[in-house]
Amino acid sequence: MRRIIGLVASLVLVVTACGDDSGNALSDDEQAVADAVVEFILADEDFSTRPLSEDEGRCLAESTVQRIGVEGLAEIGITADSVPDDNPFEGASGDKVDAFLDAYFDCLDLAELFASELAADGTLSEDSVGCLADELSEGDLLREMLRSSIVGEEFDDDAELMRGFLEIMVACLSPEELVDLAG
Repeated sequence: MRRIIGLVASLVLVVTACGDDSGNALSDDEQAVADAVVEFILADEDFSTRPLSEDEGRCLAESTVQRIGVEGLAEIGITADSVPDDNPFEGASGDKVDAFLDAYFDCLDLAELFASELAADGTLSEDSVGCLADELSEGDLLREMLRSSIVGEEFDDDAELMRGFLEIMVACLSPEELVDLAG
């Protein structure tokens, strides 16, 4: 279970400076903020459990700027001159968190990323990884797990989220795989 909680925390690191490539050109101020966020994402080795490509980082940064705006990001400490090392979305308004999550889900396949990270040590079969990715892409469970972590809560403290997550784990993993992950 600690490994799973750690994985959600790692995904939050990916989530906490990022998301809609609608094709709209950014203003100079917006581009400056987006560039600072991209630089932060690509330079911070702890930002993600797997390195993001420059395109992924750019998508996340530009989409976040488009959705939240320069002023909205400045309210939580993200500017062209400064991107906080800690989670700027902890304590942010619900609309900023939701906009950030929308942007993030637009840029990355988080269900696949989550399933792949769980399988990184080779303990899960390809079928199990596919099942997890499919199940996590349905509904809002993964979004709510990430949302709770972004706002500074532990998703495992929420009985409903844990129940939903455990149901998916039991449905997708063999008994041996469940034991390996719990270890």
